[in-house]
Amino acid sequence: MPNDGVEHSLWDSLLYAILNGISVSLGINRRDIDGVFLMFYNSGYAKVNNHFVIKNLPKHNSNAADNPILSIIQNLISRGNPTITTPFLREKLQIERSYLHQLDEVRIIQDMPADWSISIRGDDVNQSYPALEFYKDLRGIFKQKGFLTDLFIAECLITNIIPESNFEKQQVDFYSPILKLVIEVDGTGHETRQQKKLDQARDNIFKKHGIDVIRISTTKIQMKDYEELTLKLREIYFKHAEKIKLFEKYIESPSKYQLHYQLTEIYRFQMVIIELIKSNTLQLIDNQWDFA
Repeated sequence: MPNDGVEHSLWDSLLYAILNGISVSLGINRRDIDGVFLMFYNSGYAKVNNHFVIKNLPKHNSNAADNPILSIIQNLISRGNPTITTPFLREKLQIERSYLHQLDEVRIIQDMPADWSISIRGDDVNQSYPALEFYKDLRGIFKQKGFLTDLFIAECLITNIIPESNFEKQQVDFYSPILKLVIEVDGTGHETRQQKKLDQARDNIFKKHGIDVIRISTTKIQMKDYEELTLKLREIYFKHAEKIKLFEKYIESPSKYQLHYQLTEIYRFQMVIIELIKSNTLQLIDNQWDFA
């Protein structure tokens, strides 16, 4: 249920702060992947795509993490989806308590293309990067819907897509939560009987969870042979057209949804502050916090 949170709380003073480096995630939980502590959330103050992840977060200090006041504040902020902001924030933003009923549902997307060039792996010895080449081509394949390219996560862990799967530390080349689509780039190594069996097992678990899988060979990427792929993508697009329209609304009139954007910034920054306090990186007794 929506709630009013804690009036005049410390987090409200961060009203106009801007948080960078937030990325789409797939759920709400804590994970320690290869030594990097991540926090996943899916709440917020507006009808937007609230899912996000805090990366490179210091591990929680046990004493601070168990602070009941922090836990209560975090629960008050996050219990609704979305949660109604505090009176303090509503006053600063000049909105009424009923603002949620007046806001359209929309999906925010950045105006700059996502850059996965560092994340997408390839063959450094032979200087061959077919997956990266494909990702760069994907925007042109989508044509007027090129923004859909930015809704893909590169090198996505299968356990981030299907937590209960048995494919620990295995990744897919590209995954779009919005399109519920996995795209795999298959080189010659995928032609062996053993690899085909593994690929089929992975494909089956995705299909069981309603996720489409498209496989494209490196040969087709080199030849720019995307005709078959384009037909499959068109079919998948129409399956999820209603969800995609929520992104198109924002792209067509971003200025119309500045309140959505502000509310999203505020919520995310508040959650970062809470997590930094829990990790003892910031302390409530400090006279000043340095975010440099």
